[in-house]
Amino acid sequence: MAHKALLVLVYLFAMFPFASEPRLAIDKYGTTGMSLTADYTPHDPILITSDDDFETQGWPGSGTPEDPFVIEDLSIDAARGGHCMELRNTRASFTVRSCFLSHYGDEWVGGSHASTGVKLFNSTHGIVENSGFIENGVGIYMLMSNNTMIKDNDFSGVADDPIISAISSHVTISNNICSGNSFGIDVTSDGHDYSPALYILVFYSGSYNDITVVNNTCTSDKLGILISGCMSGTIMNNTAFNNDYYWDDGEEGAMTRGSNFMICDSQNLLFTNNTGIAKGVCISIKGSLNISVVGNSFTSHEFHPAYDESKLAFFDYNYYSNYDGMDDDGDGIGDTPYFDLYGNIQDEHPLMYYPWCEPEINSSDSILLLVIGGLSIIAMVIVILWFKRS
Repeated sequence: MAHKALLVLVYLFAMFPFASEPRLAIDKYGTTGMSLTADYTPHDPILITSDDDFETQGWPGSGTPEDPFVIEDLSIDAARGGHCMELRNTRASFTVRSCFLSHYGDEWVGGSHASTGVKLFNSTHGIVENSGFIENGVGIYMLMSNNTMIKDNDFSGVADDPIISAISSHVTISNNICSGNSFGIDVTSDGHDYSPALYILVFYSGSYNDITVVNNTCTSDKLGILISGCMSGTIMNNTAFNNDYYWDDGEEGAMTRGSNFMICDSQNLLFTNNTGIAKGVCISIKGSLNISVVGNSFTSHEFHPAYDESKLAFFDYNYYSNYDGMDDDGDGIGDTPYFDLYGNIQDEHPLMYYPWCEPEINSSDSILLLVIGGLSIIAMVIVILWFKRS
């Protein structure tokens, strides 16, 4: 009898999960999985100018990939002047982990770009992870720092750019949250100013750069993700919304700026499975070659959601909020191509719905599933009592 009761219970419990609320197949608005510790140790700003400094300053580890030097669980406030951490000219492997880096104060000393949470200059094989950045001039600034990884960090209230990667190759930026970092500005060459949440600038330094930007969330910033001068890389599964800073300098000019995603002067990039929601343009591409834009979702409330000034990017299987075509065969793909306002973009397979969504379940279906779940529990209790009496 016991084993029969067990089989019945297993069956009923297998039914119960279907009573849960519907969810996205890919969690586009999930958390980064960070678990920032509250037990920080207060520490003065850190300056490391060589591999020897790791040892002389007493940081644990040996500097190998298997046993990197570790700087962790620290709280550093550099007020409004200087860097919380600065690492220069290092080649040893190191990890900055679970730190809280801030610049509280009134007036910037030497300008906001002189006050960085973590600055890496000519330092390779570094990881910055699971840390919080608040009120910095710049969150993380990487210059000529190859083979680095920035992951699982939280940036809030950064005056200028939460993340800058300049003249660096083999860089991975993943699972970071950038929110409300729009207090300061950057000045572009054409005189317009904006402050991207995630700024990747890679000059033409060779035939490869290998930049990976994946699973980041950028919201309420002036510009979400800007990539300029990158020779190769992947931008995948990022979410950018409410990054609605643009200029009213003519309809076309306004459409080329204020983007959640902007790609300039770059080559050989795969842009896939990203979500952009904005008043202005979701993605803007300028002066770039061999850019593949596939399987993304672009929702714009005021303009066309995508703009390609270069007319050379490949768009396919994307969702556009302003697509008005039909889907007579019900396969989820529009029967006619998508064209942008200026004829620069042609998507042969525009999607009728977000590419990562499961079929919607309406409220009546949800209620029905909850009722079924409740009845399953009642039935389970009845079966248990029946077996006990038998």
